[in-house]
Amino acid sequence: VDDNTLVMLDFGGATFAVVGGHSAATGRLVQWGSMGIYGSEGAIETLEIEPLSGHPTKLHVSSKQPLPEIGDSGRAEIEDAVTGLPYVTQAHASIPEPHVYADIMHCVECILDGKRPEASGEHAAHVVEIIEKGYLAARTGRTQDLTSTF
Repeated sequence: VDDNTLVMLDFGGATFAVVGGHSAATGRLVQWGSMGIYGSEGAIETLEIEPLSGHPTKLHVSSKQPLPEIGDSGRAEIEDAVTGLPYVTQAHASIPEPHVYADIMHCVECILDGKRPEASGEHAAHVVEIIEKGYLAARTGRTQDLTSTF
């Protein structure tokens, strides 16, 4: 795996995303789990990350248009008090990548309760295809089309 990989995704209709994977140290501005979504009318950026799950707990939202959800200024910081991971006790929190334990326990819960998992096999296959096609595009210098959906 490369230290840093960037992939540009073209969703059509002049909608693009840049996705990065980094096997390197992170800094204060770009933390593990951070994201930024930028458009011509506004932006959403991660300000704080819950360290166990990597889920954003504080976002900065800005909009050119006033939005009732964020007030007339068009800018707001939104906090989510939900922290931690389901099934993860303090003992589990000390192991490397405790979110994997939470994922395994979610799978066990789905099997026991007959529920569908939050992330499907089709979703996982789609993510793997994006990664593989990103490397293929880098090697060939050509845009790659995706065939999977979820």
